[in-house]
Amino acid sequence: IDVQNAAACGSAELVPNLAEGEQALREALPLAEVLDEVALDFVAPLIALFGNGWTRCFYSRNWLCRVAALTHLSATMGLRLEELTEADGQNGNRRKAGPATSPHALGELLDGAMRAVHEGLGDQNVRVYAEACLSVTAVVPAFCGTVDGRLLVAHLAPLLRQLCARMGDSKEAVRMHTVECLFRLLHPPTGNIVSPMAIAMLILRHISPRDENGAQLYGGDSPAGIAKGGASGGKGAATGWLCRIGALRDLCK
Repeated sequence: IDVQNAAACGSAELVPNLAEGEQALREALPLAEVLDEVALDFVAPLIALFGNGWTRCFYSRNWLCRVAALTHLSATMGLRLEELTEADGQNGNRRKAGPATSPHALGELLDGAMRAVHEGLGDQNVRVYAEACLSVTAVVPAFCGTVDGRLLVAHLAPLLRQLCARMGDSKEAVRMHTVECLFRLLHPPTGNIVSPMAIAMLILRHISPRDENGAQLYGGDSPAGIAKGGASGGKGAATGWLCRIGALRDLCK
């Protein structure tokens, strides 16, 4: 895993352009199923934000549609934020929310975008997961400096925990995309709120999990947990442990 290049590569270089996002969604729409009426209440916030067609693709059983939805999310996030923000009358700075910007609207967009990213990171299809990892490095930086930092951190913390958990996945491609995603988040602007120390501590907690009293548990991916037949024991657990150790080594560099 070339984590040094991943950290050096700006997230903007990986974000698809608007034309690519629109084309991907347009080509995927004929393949997407109609939304189930039972699920309409559940998906209503996403329909309101991103449209019925996007939501159909995002929840489609066809993995190509889910990839297209995430690609479109990455490609259009900057534009959506621009539409919600207003240029400053004196300096034309669009990175800050203008006086006419609704904090409620920004909060809803942040909630919806992070929900999509979280659900994408839970997808078991490797290609969808890879696209979700790219979406992380497109969506999160877009909100930096636009929404309240504390609100962004509150959304980012569970996302980082989710990524650290996927470092123990049995699939090598999933582990690779996960580590690269984590290291890209260390690049500004997210690097201003996500420190290498914070990532290292999260990884250590997954290597050596502890209970509420601080006692070490043997169900993690540590050598002791593997030797004692922890819940994720076996070759996969050993591989996940090595992946986390490798990431810690590169963080120290």
